[in-house]
Amino acid sequence: MSTCLFWSNGLVRRPASACVADVSDSDVALVTGLDIQGRRWQVWLHLDVAAALLVEVPEDMDDTSLWITTPEFEQALTQQRAALDAEVPADAEGALMWASAGGVQPLAQQPRIEELLRGHETFVEELFDLLLDELGFPEATHSAPKS
Repeated sequence: MSTCLFWSNGLVRRPASACVADVSDSDVALVTGLDIQGRRWQVWLHLDVAAALLVEVPEDMDDTSLWITTPEFEQALTQQRAALDAEVPADAEGALMWASAGGVQPLAQQPRIEELLRGHETFVEELFDLLLDELGFPEATHSAPKS
């Protein structure tokens, strides 16, 4: 499942900033933002789950279920999680720059965005919504279906 956001300040007709969250089972999301200048930022939400997805399975391992029970997997998982966590400050900065380029004033400062990027909300969709809120994007209004 993917959740998309396209933002335009509505004052002029021009391309909009875009943000897509590629969500998997409400457990993990890869969020990608693109501004009107073509600059892109990307971040994982639910870093523990993302780290487990990103750990490479050794080529000689035929059964992945055996791999995840080994100390080598735990070590690789710890290293991958640390690598993702080390990227959080730059990811938060990229998200804030994207929001500013989209013509909105972020509500939060970088430490709050970093906190969200390290968050463990029950559902990753809720974390994505919180991130967009803190970046200053107003909640979309939905009109009632016309009968």
